[in-house]
Amino acid sequence: MLPDPSASTPLRASPVTLLQKRHAARSILARLALVALGAMSLFGLGGCQAVEAIFKVGLWFGVLIVVAFVAIVGGIAAVVMKRK
Repeated sequence: MLPDPSASTPLRASPVTLLQKRHAARSILARLALVALGAMSLFGLGGCQAVEAIFKVGLWFGVLIVVAFVAIVGGIAAVVMKRK
């Protein structure tokens, strides 16, 4: 039995099929890029909330320091005024 000559030749896709595959690949990459952009923006918004919390803590810490400083200065002033 002789081998079939068409079975040993490499098969090549037509140019139309290649263009369709390229279009499908670009479509998949475009969707993947959109999903990646969406995921990064979600993670970024979580980071904004963390930074907001850090600034709130910093604000209250600053207020606490100012109140403590005023209390200490007021206490020292009261002691000095009492001695006179």
